[in-house]
Amino acid sequence: MSLTIKKTISSISLSATSTINGVDVLTLSTSITNSASYSNVQQIVINQQAYNDNKSDVRKDIMAFQDAIFDAQDELDSSADDSAASSVASSSASSAASSAASSASSASTAE
Repeated sequence: MSLTIKKTISSISLSATSTINGVDVLTLSTSITNSASYSNVQQIVINQQAYNDNKSDVRKDIMAFQDAIFDAQDELDSSADDSAASSVASSSASSAASSAASSASSASTAE
């Protein structure tokens, strides 16, 4: 008997709010799938005046969000790679077991 458990992460959703001095300035959101090499980021300015007054800090938050997207993409790629490697290993082990069983059957038939 053989049991192979595969855990595949197929998508990750991220959302964030840029808050400056206790004021929500900008929201960001995206969904990343393992079938796409890109993601669309939705940015909504909640407080235009706070955004204008703090562009530098808000842009730092946007870049931090982009870094989180890259990390999520890497996590999805790693999950897909692990799943593929597990599948290949399981397939190879199955093939080896079948080959060994076939050889043993052939040997007992020849006797």
